[in-house]
Amino acid sequence: MLDLFTVAAAIVLSAAVTRDRARRFATSAQESTPWALVRRFHDGSIGDSATWATLGTASIALVLALSLH
Repeated sequence: MLDLFTVAAAIVLSAAVTRDRARRFATSAQESTPWALVRRFHDGSIGDSATWATLGTASIALVLALSLH
């Protein structure tokens, strides 16, 4: 149960951090290449790196949690 709470907290945290960028991205999506899309979300700051690391960790934890049950 604690694992699921941790994963949910990580997802909520990463969604809260990237919410504004996602809204700006959705309104002005001019570049369509995959790398251009990633560059629009990640400008190189430490906060972006922490957010992407948290999102990746939460995704992996979710997949592992679902595969164990």
